[in-house]
Amino acid sequence: MGVARPESVTVIAWLLIVFGGFGLMGCLAGWTMHDWPMMRPLFASYRLPYAVVLAVATSSLILHVFCAVAMLLRQGWGRHVYIVSALLMTGFSAWVTPWPQFVLPSLVFPVVASMLLYRPLANRWFEGRGDQVAEASA
Repeated sequence: MGVARPESVTVIAWLLIVFGGFGLMGCLAGWTMHDWPMMRPLFASYRLPYAVVLAVATSSLILHVFCAVAMLLRQGWGRHVYIVSALLMTGFSAWVTPWPQFVLPSLVFPVVASMLLYRPLANRWFEGRGDQVAEASA
């Protein structure tokens, strides 16, 4: 008899899927605004061309959704890839934007997620050892 997925893994994965979808809609909205005259000074203040920033953000969001689906399917690599890519994306965002102080709060979710995704219960579930633990305690 299989053990249930830890609730923390389920919640984190679904939050990544939902907010990834909203983020992708935001990227689409950002792409539609790239020609607006009032937005040009903002986009020109980035260290890289806005198209590059938008491409990195879009690919990162797609990767996060992919990792969330992998986590729901008990693929342990999904949590590793998510945490590393989220931290790299935060660093990239802090470097590329002229206002890095506004990026720092985005560290909260990956840090909390890493604490929950690497708890002993989650580790056992991702390693497939949750079944033996449930049978031993029954």
